[in-house]
Amino acid sequence: DVRLHESPMQFAELADSVSADFFQVRIRSVTLRKNGGERVTPVGAYESSTFQISASAGAGVLDSGTTDTYLLRAYERPFQDAWQKLMGTNFVGSGKRYVGQLSDLPTILFSVVAKTDDAQESTIQIAFPPSHYMEYDPKRNDYTCRIYFDGSGFVDLGANFLMGHDVMFDVENDRVGFAESECDYSALVAEDKKEQGTNGGKWNQGEGRQPPRGGSSGSSKLGFCTGIGCRFGIFVVAVSIGCAAAALVLKPELRERLQEMMAPPERGLYQRTAVEIPMSNIDSTPEQELPEVS
Repeated sequence: DVRLHESPMQFAELADSVSADFFQVRIRSVTLRKNGGERVTPVGAYESSTFQISASAGAGVLDSGTTDTYLLRAYERPFQDAWQKLMGTNFVGSGKRYVGQLSDLPTILFSVVAKTDDAQESTIQIAFPPSHYMEYDPKRNDYTCRIYFDGSGFVDLGANFLMGHDVMFDVENDRVGFAESECDYSALVAEDKKEQGTNGGKWNQGEGRQPPRGGSSGSSKLGFCTGIGCRFGIFVVAVSIGCAAAALVLKPELRERLQEMMAPPERGLYQRTAVEIPMSNIDSTPEQELPEVS
């Protein structure tokens, strides 16, 4: 739903992956930006430091199944140098605890190859802000960095990298889209329900909006059938009942047969009947006495 997007969706090209199960992009450079906010588009004045990525080290796998982000060891030295140059301090990773403000840390921008129709290569940027790569510990009241330099063969861009984005995997067109988003779907559902009430129970189809998934069955909380599927079901049942009634009216033999099936059994059908058996038919030969056994 584009209403969740805080920036237009940009598409990166899906590269040939190390495995058919992976979605892989090509990283061209990494920029550390001080100030300017957490989005790709900066707010106000900022400083930045960029280092380039060689083609052999540019494979980045989008991995929502991994919590953290793992960069290649080839990134470690240029990343730490860029951090030192920009921040004047050492990188906060490698198991260190950070007790300062997240707003004082840089936003990391990954430039990846874009999916375009142009022959000339271009890139899009994906923001990785400190609120995503730093994890807060309420017991210690400090932060731990969740970026590591021990990727094996490729950069593993984990769930903390994908956070704050609406990501669309368009495999048929060999691309993956990124739109910055708060991803607050529950607020969107609440907004739709409120709007449904003000429109007399009708969804605003003019803006391409759809009902929330919980209300797709078409039945409201009051038990009234409002959806197309629900109404169609009632229509089918009504037509079936009408056809059966018409058949009974137009075909007397069917009506008579039904009446016979529903009629109670005759009164004497299951009554007991006394039968007189002549004594001559009974064997009157006295029983033989059995010998005694001692």
